[in-house]
Amino acid sequence: MDKVIFYASSLDHTEFADTIITNTELKMMDFKTVNFSGCRFNNVVIYYSDLTGVSFDGQVFDSVKFEKTMLTNASFRSTTLRNVSFCTLNTITKKFYKAIKTIDFTDAKMDKLTYAALKGLDADLSKVTLL
Repeated sequence: MDKVIFYASSLDHTEFADTIITNTELKMMDFKTVNFSGCRFNNVVIYYSDLTGVSFDGQVFDSVKFEKTMLTNASFRSTTLRNVSFCTLNTITKKFYKAIKTIDFTDAKMDKLTYAALKGLDADLSKVTLL
């Protein structure tokens, strides 16, 4: 899937399993019932979306921005993250900090910049490996 823009679309129970998602924008989406297993995200921006409880376990993220997204209890177990950002300066609120602390990064691998940014937001990175 390349150069696609989803805007306020209903993707209930959509299967994106094993899809390479490239140069794509996902705006104002609710991903609670979407299956992303085995996906690879390259140069993707996710805006104003609800990722509460979504599992991204085992996936690869390269140059991905999560902007103004709800990430409470999201899972990034065994995920590879390179050049990934989880907020912009105007989204840093108490609610955002609390949500970041609930994300599961167990056994994730990430570059130093992604790690430093998440560490600065008090994410639990105790079981993360640096690339």
